[in-house]
Amino acid sequence: MIKKFLVASALAAAVSIAVAPAAQAQDHVPPPGYELAQNFVTPLYPGAWVPFNIYPKAVVFSPFGTDNIYCQSFKVTTCYQLDPAGNPHDLVKYRGPFRPVGSPQVWFVNIFAS
Repeated sequence: MIKKFLVASALAAAVSIAVAPAAQAQDHVPPPGYELAQNFVTPLYPGAWVPFNIYPKAVVFSPFGTDNIYCQSFKVTTCYQLDPAGNPHDLVKYRGPFRPVGSPQVWFVNIFAS
């Protein structure tokens, strides 16, 4: 009796695993207030280093290009970028002393901390 119960349980488990639907990845849904940032260009983009008042695009140094960048602005602008696996990486704005007046904003992706 116990053998029949164990065999039936194993058979039911095998059937349920075999017919289970495959897991599918969901599309990324940004937190409320975040929007897709389309104002980023790569450093080699023509016109990337034109003064910001003429060509208002920010330059981003990222191994992932300019895809999947999300930003939120409320007193301070915060941005992050998704890598191809879907992991978020913060974008850090350069605020150093060597940025000339009128030059475009420069952002770097932080690939080490997520």
